[in-house]
This record gives sequence, C-alpha cells and structure tokens, in this order.
Amino acid sequence: MARKKFLFDYTKFIAVHLVSATVETAAATDVVLTFLPASGVKAFSKCIDAEFTLSGKTVSGVTLDYDAGTVTVPVTVAYTAGAGFDLTFNPTQKGDTCIIAVTNNVE
Repeated sequence: MARKKFLFDYTKFIAVHLVSATVETAAATDVVLTFLPASGVKAFSKCIDAEFTLSGKTVSGVTLDYDAGTVTVPVTVAYTAGAGFDLTFNPTQKGDTCIIAVTNNVE
C-alpha cells in the first residue's frame, strides 16, 4: 500500500514561527522575514523566487540566513515611505497560499 505524501503546512508554520516581516530604510529593496527558532528557515531551503509575489514589484531571488533566522526576498525597485503591504507566498504543490503582512519602515 502506498504511503500518503505529507504536505508541509506553511500556513501554520508561518503563523506560529514568523516574528516579523519588514522593509527597512537601510535595505529598501529587501523584504525580510524573521523566524524563531532560527533553524525554521530551513523550511524555505527549496523555495524559489517565483513562489513569492508582491504587488507592483518583481522578486529577484530568495536568500536564507540560517544563523539570523531570516528569509530575504529582494525586489528590483526599492520601496519608498508608505503603508505596509502584503507578500504572497504560493508554495507550488506544497500547500496553501500564504498572505504575509509586511511592515514598511522606510523613511
């Protein structure tokens, strides 16, 4: 009998482990997702930039920092001061689409 394939639940994982999602003045082209525990970013090790979308922006890659516990989603055009926005994470064949509220701290 074939075993059922287990789908990792990103929605639950993000709800429990995401500490913050921000854009800062010093790196206005980067949306930084911070997770605790830091080892949690391993869940994103096989993610590709096409799985992340931002309204009006083009995602240009995904970078993981295992020590800091961050997933950085760079965009091609810097953010300016303004309201927060949503980052959409659609893990292809890996579960539900996740909407992550991002705080825009760009001054």
